[in-house]
This record gives sequence, C-alpha cells and structure tokens, in this order.
Amino acid sequence: MKLFFMLFFSMISFNYSQASGNGVTDIGNGGGGILCSSSGKSSLKVLDLYDMEAYYGWTVSKDIPSDFEGALNAVFKRIKRFDPTFATELREEYRIYRKEVRFVEDPLPNIGDIGRPIEAPSSCSFKQLAIQWEEGSKYGRRFLINRSLWKTLDGFNQAALIIHELFYRIYLRHNRKYQITSLYIRMYVAEVFSNGILNWAE
Repeated sequence: MKLFFMLFFSMISFNYSQASGNGVTDIGNGGGGILCSSSGKSSLKVLDLYDMEAYYGWTVSKDIPSDFEGALNAVFKRIKRFDPTFATELREEYRIYRKEVRFVEDPLPNIGDIGRPIEAPSSCSFKQLAIQWEEGSKYGRRFLINRSLWKTLDGFNQAALIIHELFYRIYLRHNRKYQITSLYIRMYVAEVFSNGILNWAE
C-alpha cells in the first residue's frame, strides 16, 4: 500500500469521530459549492477549492490545465506519482461514474454533510452541486449533478467536483465502519489541486 492511499484512509479514519456522522445518511453524500454575486456578476466555486483558498491559503497549482479533461488528467498523474495503485482505482471509478451519472434540472436538496459552518460573505450562498447514493437514486443513477450549476463551474471546479465524488466513493467502498462528513474529503481534494501533494515524501 503506497503513501497516498495510506494517508488518505488513515487521516479520515482517525478524524471520523469529530464528524460524528452528521448529515451522512442513506440518501447519499455529495459535493457542494459557494455561489457569490458581485456587481451583477455571479461566480461558483466548489467547496473544496473554496476551502483551499479561504482556510488553507493555497491556490490551484500552475501546472494544472484550466480545462476539465486537462485538469482531471493532471490530478490523476499527480496521484500516480505517489501511489500508482490508488491512481488506477481512481481511473476505474471515473469509468464507472461516467456510466452512473445523470445531470438533472431540479435543484438538489442540501444533505448537510459539509462538516463545519461556512465562513463566506453575505453575498454568497451554499449550493448542493452533486449527490451520490450507495446504490441508486430515484432516477436510477448513482450520481446526480445539477445541470445548470455544472455549466456555471469552470474547468478547475468541474474537475475538483468529480475528484471529490470519486474520493468519496473509494472511501465508502473500503471503509463503511466510520461515517464522515465531506470535510476530510475536501482536505484531500485541496491537497491534490494545490502544491501540497508535491511536498509529501515518496
């Protein structure tokens, strides 16, 4: 078992008690975003990348392309450097995700699994971008994404949302003993999109 895989699961399992399973239910886990409006313009950022800047003071690494597929492949390659087995599993989960996703027009319910209060300006609000179920939703698919919000995201944020969902899926498949909120998943997404992962010892 390589470094990334070990740290990913050991950190989440160690910290699960702080989450106390709040908001983690049978209806699914999901990814959220922060929608902000200023001077008549709106911007949407997935909570993982919002946390990355607001809480950790990191920025998206300059070597990650800004388009969706480019960003996604860059993250896969980054993880492969540290743990080829985990990267292979991640790519397989992405293959499954593409068959199991459905984009919907209806607003998704807030499932309350963010793990801590959001510190954002009053002009900003939380939006539920995606939900994943253990089995399948009422639409017959495991992953649901709000179509209009997805189109509002730029390539970085679209890729971060998918990586978030894949990390969550892998964690749930390997470790059903502990229920967690998305807080610890977001920490790892922030790591792989910033230069934090490059500081890890191989």
